[in-house]
Amino acid sequence: MFNIFLTQSGGLIIGNIAKLIGLLLNLIYEGLSSIGIVNLGLCIIILTLVVKLCMVPLTIKQQKFQKMNSIMQPEIAKINKKYKNKKDQESVAKQNQELQDLYAKYGVSPTGSCIQLLIQMPILLGLYRVVYNIPAYVGEIKNQYMHIVNSIISINGFEDKIAKLSKGISVQLDKVPTSNQMVDLLYKFKPDTWNELKDAFSAYPDVISKIDTYYPKLQGMNDFIFGINIAETPGFRFSIYLIIPLLSAILTIIQTKTLNSRNMQSDDDNNPAMGMMKSMNMVMPVMTFVTCMMFPAGLGIYWTTSTLFQIIQQVIINFFMDRMDVDKFIEKNMEKAKKKKKSFMQRMMEAQLEQQEELQKSNGQIRNNTITSISNTNTKKINGPNSNQNIKKDSMAAKANIMLDKKYNEK
Repeated sequence: MFNIFLTQSGGLIIGNIAKLIGLLLNLIYEGLSSIGIVNLGLCIIILTLVVKLCMVPLTIKQQKFQKMNSIMQPEIAKINKKYKNKKDQESVAKQNQELQDLYAKYGVSPTGSCIQLLIQMPILLGLYRVVYNIPAYVGEIKNQYMHIVNSIISINGFEDKIAKLSKGISVQLDKVPTSNQMVDLLYKFKPDTWNELKDAFSAYPDVISKIDTYYPKLQGMNDFIFGINIAETPGFRFSIYLIIPLLSAILTIIQTKTLNSRNMQSDDDNNPAMGMMKSMNMVMPVMTFVTCMMFPAGLGIYWTTSTLFQIIQQVIINFFMDRMDVDKFIEKNMEKAKKKKKSFMQRMMEAQLEQQEELQKSNGQIRNNTITSISNTNTKKINGPNSNQNIKKDSMAAKANIMLDKKYNEK
């Protein structure tokens, strides 16, 4: 079963996303184990493909925005050229207004691409956190480590020996490490470090026995292909592990060319965005190579799989984008924008009408109450103290009442 471990990534957004992705990884691992396949490298590849497939709709929306942006680019450049070197408040306001009108004309939002990236980024970070610390999310893997950990932490003074072995390993340990921290540490041990662990606890047969029993099982789970262990860091040395960083860097070069093939055709050499894009195309492969050398091989497998998927995805998207009827696409996009705008205006008008109706009802109620009050007052005045059935008809009192009522009615 999937358990919530203290070693999992924290954070309200990324932490919860990582837990969901970890649940998926755990299910993939259990599914493959049930048919006799125990290979975490394969699990990472399947997990990456599933997450990427779920993100395809967001990617398509982002690509459509970029397509529309490339169509709008000449008009955007014209507006920017019109207000070039004009920094006064009025010119800046006019420039912003013209750009807003242009986006409204094509039915797109200036932040359309950013929204897609903001949605995708936490998912990718959550996926990275899971791959970086697999035992925190796959229950069976952690259980294997816990057999060794429990035998170690039962020994008095184990923390001193562990402190020496943890030097140079990026794991946060308390003065007396918890069992979860110990799992994090052992997951990042290299084969040489495991031998050092056995030497440090050579006087404790139970620890040695547990290591000899469970370390080969852990190695089998983490073995990928060609003797590559996903928990081991390639490092800056010549080994079979160089395959992953090199492959990842090469695929990154192909990806940037595939993704930016249209954008790089722009004739505007003075466009700052083009210069930044060219710089990123040169820097990204180098960054990818260095990152895959410095982090566990499992992360490099994830990165390589993700990049390969994006290349295939981009080729397919480009195929359909090239055959897309641009005029119909713009027309459809503008219709959607008009409906949204119309809907907003209708909501505003309906709200105003409701306010007017409430105001009219309130005024009508006040008017009715006022008329009723006046009517009651008149009745009281006419039929009040001055009206006395006992007064004689031709008496002076009767004549005085008639005069008073006449003056009141005149008023």
